[in-house]
Amino acid sequence: MAIDLTNPDVKVRVSRGGEDPDGDGPWQTTLLRPTAIAEREGFEVTVNGDFFALPSKQDAEGSEAQKVFRAKQASTVSGPATTDGTTWAVPKEEDGRPALVIDAQNRASIAKVGKPPKDAQQVIAGSDIIVEGGKDVARTGKGFPDGPHPRTAVGIADGGKRLLLVVIDGRDKEKARGMSLSQVAKVMLDLGCDSALNLDGGGSTAMVLRDPKSGEQTI
Repeated sequence: MAIDLTNPDVKVRVSRGGEDPDGDGPWQTTLLRPTAIAEREGFEVTVNGDFFALPSKQDAEGSEAQKVFRAKQASTVSGPATTDGTTWAVPKEEDGRPALVIDAQNRASIAKVGKPPKDAQQVIAGSDIIVEGGKDVARTGKGFPDGPHPRTAVGIADGGKRLLLVVIDGRDKEKARGMSLSQVAKVMLDLGCDSALNLDGGGSTAMVLRDPKSGEQTI
C-alpha cells in the first residue's frame, strides 16, 4: 500500500489496541484484533504495529496463539508510541528502539527513538531498521533475522513523499514461506524506499482494508 504524504486529505495515525487497563500502572494497552481497531477508528488501511509483552510472558503461534493472545488481554508495547502528539509509551533501552516518526508537518522519518521529540505527532516502533540511506542494512543470522517468517514493514520513498506499508504472508509451504529480514529489505528497495523499518510480524501480520462501498473491514 503506497500512501501519498503530500496529500492534505491523507492522515497516518498510530492507535493503541484496546484501552489502557490500569492508568499509571505497568500496562499501556489491551490486545485487540486489527479489524476491530480499524472499525473503531474508521481507518481505510490498517497494519499491525510494534512488538508487545503480556503479564504471563507467554509466546505462541498458530492455534496455540488463540489461547494466549486474547482480546482485552493487558499488554505493553516494546518501543516508543505516540498518538496525535501524546506519547503513551517509551522504551526501556537507553538508546531507544527503531521507530517511524510522523512530525507536525506530516514528514516521515525512521531512526532510533527513546523519548519521542516534541513535534512528533505519530510514533510506532519496530525491531530493526532494514533499509538506511537506500541500502540493505538488515541483520542476518539464524532464528528471527533469517526466518523465514511472515513480516510487516513500513518504508519511506520519494524523498519522504510516499509511505509504503508492506505485509508478507508465510508459514504455509504450499502458498508462502515467508522471508528473512534481508529479503524484506530487498522488497522495500525494489519499491523505491530510502529507509524501511521491520514491524511485528509472525502471527501478528495483517493488512486490513475498508471496502469503500460496504464499509466492511476485511483482511
